Amino acid sequence: MEKTLPIKYPMITSYPEIANLMSILETDERAIPWICSNLNQIVFKRANNYVNGMQYEMQFNRQFYKHYSNIPILEYNQIHKNIISMKWPTFSDFIVELIENGYYIQTHLDHYYMPNSWFYHKSNYFHSTFIYGYDSDQGTIKIADFYMGNKYDHYNISSDSMNKAFNGSISQEVESFNYIILIKIKENYISPPINMRYMKRSLLDYIESKDSFNLFEYSTEWSDFKFYFGLSYYDELIKELHQDKLRRSMHVVYDHAKITKYKLKILHERDYINQTDFVQLNELICTIEHLALVNRNKYLKIYIKNRENIDRNVLDLLAKNILNLKEESENFTLKLIDAIKE
Repeated sequence: MEKTLPIKYPMITSYPEIANLMSILETDERAIPWICSNLNQIVFKRANNYVNGMQYEMQFNRQFYKHYSNIPILEYNQIHKNIISMKWPTFSDFIVELIENGYYIQTHLDHYYMPNSWFYHKSNYFHSTFIYGYDSDQGTIKIADFYMGNKYDHYNISSDSMNKAFNGSISQEVESFNYIILIKIKENYISPPINMRYMKRSLLDYIESKDSFNLFEYSTEWSDFKFYFGLSYYDELIKELHQDKLRRSMHVVYDHAKITKYKLKILHERDYINQTDFVQLNELICTIEHLALVNRNKYLKIYIKNRENIDRNVLDLLAKNILNLKEESENFTLKLIDAIKE
């Protein structure tokens, strides 16, 4: 027996949380209004020496992956790992039954037992893994995560390795590691229109570098952090260019440009933007996408090839490029807000 739930290679691959989510959502056109209404904002966070940038939606309650529960097309369930042994002989048996019933699975596994991982037979490392299929004839489970080369990709892992990785993943230190997330697309979901009021408000937040929805201000999970929203994200990148801490944060900017380009196309197709404005805006976002990709690649080149001998002039030039990207993004977003018809 074999079954693979529908997935697509996602437009956004900054982090497994957003990549896994988009892998599911992009398979169903009914998810388009949610995609277009959201993913307009980015946020950079700081705590002591820790810095990181992500999509706005992925930050809130990330610890237990509750962002899935905020997406109306998805059915979301969470169970403790201890429940598995009460009914199923092995975790792979649980996977087969849940996949057969249309559930995608996400849980932390111990990479010591996962052949695709850098940590295989080296050290215990817990990381969230996305499970979307199985092949009983081959004795394999279909998964997605960041493995060799730190690129989001899809792999087959033996059921035996999967069971060992699961059995070794019960954590005494991080409670969220001990849960399994089950996600399923609702069969009878009726897709609403794009929430244009929410979209325009979040676009304005991006320009004004603020969080009107206060998802972070009162969050106990992020109480020790300082946050920088929207355009201020670029300023924080520039401050940290002297350190090799921004690989994913730079990729977030590129992902933001890609998803914005996609949403612009949808807004035009659904008559929220006229043809004249679309042509102008599409040219601008293509330029932004290119600049974001160039900046990301330059940053990676600096710290992969010249880690021990970094030319300050090269960093200064990259800082200017990031500032230029910020200005281009501000110009585009203001024009987009003006062009949108509600």
